[in-house]
Amino acid sequence: MFAATWHGKVRVWNVATGVVTSGFERPGRLIEAGLSHDGKTIVMLSDESVIELWDIASGKKLRAITVEGGVAERVSMSPDEKRLAVGGDGVTIWDPATGTKVASVASVSEEQSARWTGPPMVVRSSSVATMATSRSSTRQRGGRA
Repeated sequence: MFAATWHGKVRVWNVATGVVTSGFERPGRLIEAGLSHDGKTIVMLSDESVIELWDIASGKKLRAITVEGGVAERVSMSPDEKRLAVGGDGVTIWDPATGTKVASVASVSEEQSARWTGPPMVVRSSSVATMATSRSSTRQRGGRA
C-alpha cells in the first residue's frame, strides 16, 4: 500500500506488518498518484502537467514526461503497463518506456478523465471512447461513453 500527499511525500507500507518499507519526497505538488499493476512503480501527475514514474524499491525517479500544450488532470496505466492514459484537455496516450506520445483525442467537453476499462483497453471520457492498444493507433467513436 502507498500514500502520496499533495506536497509530494510518498510512503509505502507492508500491509501485513504495517511497517513503512520505503518512502521518498519529490518537489512540487501532486494532482494524482497510482500504482502499476505489478506493484513496482508509482505513477504520479504533478500540478505542472508532468507525469513521473518512480521505482518503489529504490525511491528513484525512472522517467518524467511533460504533457505539452495542455492541462493534465488524470493519469492511468494500462493493465499491460505499456501505455499511460492522460485526461485533461482531451485524452493522450503515452508510452511509459520511451516517454513518447502515441495518440491523442482533442477535448470534446469540459470534463475529461482517463481510465483503462480492460480488453480491448478502452479509455473512457465524458463524451468519447478511445480505443488504444499497445500495437495500434487511436480510433475515435462518437457518443457518450
